[in-house]
Amino acid sequence: MNVMAAAITAQTHAKTQRDLEKRDRKVLAAGTRVLTSFNNQNPPKFRGDGGPAAADLWLQAIEKILGAIHCPEDEMVTLATYIVRGCRILVGKHEPANGSCL
Repeated sequence: MNVMAAAITAQTHAKTQRDLEKRDRKVLAAGTRVLTSFNNQNPPKFRGDGGPAAADLWLQAIEKILGAIHCPEDEMVTLATYIVRGCRILVGKHEPANGSCL
């Protein structure tokens, strides 16, 4: 009886682990799709010069792209962090392969 219970527990644990890994892959794939879609729009780069007016125009252009690619709100924060930090954050667990940025 204890052997059967242990086997069921092990199977349940293994299935839960597989389900979590599958979910993580889906989340990473979705994030990658959003980032790829964003980069394909050739977003403008903000260099910090031009004062508040230039910053506002840059932000409006970024918001327009986010709307065009139907970026989910929960992805916007991650994407904004990626933009502001100049690609230095990890995307999922991977950095851009060629070290490129926006």
